[in-house]
Amino acid sequence: MASMGLFQLAGLHSSWLAARQVTVASNVANVDTPGYRAVDVKPFTEVMAEFASKATQRSGATDASNNFLSDAERRFLAPEWGVKLSGNSVSVEQELLRGQEIRTAHSLNMSVTRAFHNMHLAATRG
Repeated sequence: MASMGLFQLAGLHSSWLAARQVTVASNVANVDTPGYRAVDVKPFTEVMAEFASKATQRSGATDASNNFLSDAERRFLAPEWGVKLSGNSVSVEQELLRGQEIRTAHSLNMSVTRAFHNMHLAATRG
């Protein structure tokens, strides 16, 4: 597997979190749409596996600008908490939990990136 720097990993994770936040917002926006099925993005582990696979195919070169989260790749039916009579499977409670999970993951991602950046600056100054 090709090596990936921390900043590249953090960037890929941030992109994945942004795609997941857009998906959660779309689910909430369609909470009253008849027949709408709740969706979620692929787990980050699957995105990382695809990234590693594509990077290996390119002879070890990695490119963080690639969009591994296109609509065709990222959408799948989410586990359903229940389907309403209208056929809508969005649960506001589940989407709120996902939103909080995304917020927590983003805060952790930024904290780790900030700490690594500070260590990098200290090492180059010193």
